[in-house]
Amino acid sequence: MIVSLQMNKLDIVYTYVNSKDKKWIHKIKKYKNDINAKRYNFYGEIYFSLLSVQKFFNWVNHIYIIHDDQVFSLTFLDPEFRKKITFIDHKDIIPALYLPTFNSYTIECHIWKIKGLSDFFIYLNDDVFFGNYIFYNDFFTKENNFKIFYTRRHGPIIVKDTDWFKLESEGVTRDTSEKLFNDKFKTNIYMNSRHMSWNLNKIACEYAYKLFYPYIKSTSKIKIRKYDSYKTDFKDRNNISFLHLVSYMQYHLGISSISNITSYFTHTLNKYHVDTLSNKKPKIFCINNLDEESLPYWEKLQKVYFNLFVDKYDILKNKILKMSIIKKYK
Repeated sequence: MIVSLQMNKLDIVYTYVNSKDKKWIHKIKKYKNDINAKRYNFYGEIYFSLLSVQKFFNWVNHIYIIHDDQVFSLTFLDPEFRKKITFIDHKDIIPALYLPTFNSYTIECHIWKIKGLSDFFIYLNDDVFFGNYIFYNDFFTKENNFKIFYTRRHGPIIVKDTDWFKLESEGVTRDTSEKLFNDKFKTNIYMNSRHMSWNLNKIACEYAYKLFYPYIKSTSKIKIRKYDSYKTDFKDRNNISFLHLVSYMQYHLGISSISNITSYFTHTLNKYHVDTLSNKKPKIFCINNLDEESLPYWEKLQKVYFNLFVDKYDILKNKILKMSIIKKYK
């Protein structure tokens, strides 16, 4: 079994984009006029996510925020906690020939290249939050095996034509990654994942990057994330999920243990979700697609949830609202 020299260190890596930034809008419109609102919507989620880390996971070693020339003020956080945060521009980790990029798969292929990143780290989108206290054994077993949050499946993904729309966001890339891995190692590893936190290891990341580089190169050339139909020949599929490849690689190398953590996922937000989050207080939760209709519930969640668990919430909320990219919800 491979054991890291930095077993006692655990970093967080965020990917972040502010879709209200005029520079970013001008840049992406060179490649895509019709911006998918739900994919790129931004309602200040990362600020509350960072507040949740400060409250529930303050023993984290360091936090890296990957961005495209979009740093923001950290004054809403405690001074000592701010020292744990470093901004990483795309150009610091992604080869210039792939930039600019608006493809999350491309970004995820290169997150392990952050200088100084701990051997074990947690990857989060900016819509993932910690809802209760996090402990060392939430991510490591008693034997110091690193946990990955997967459940085993029996056999490959089977998709009918009628299922295509529902599964296009992850089905093709996961299916392609599984096939690449299983063909390479003459094995059959099938696992289900959810859009939540990803527990990753740098050794596995580098190994997967080098081993499957031709496919990573093909993915990285794509400026805007797209999905290739299941009807497309396998050799013509352009997108792979690096995160799934790394998870299979970790499992193959024996450096991870499949486990569960109390989590909650929702594609949007309504009264039921707000009540569930407020009552259950899961360790980790994700609000995947905030939109105009769900904003009143996002405001309510801030009041009934973050107000309970974040010290001096009113003062912090006012600081956040004063930041130019956040509007006050009515």
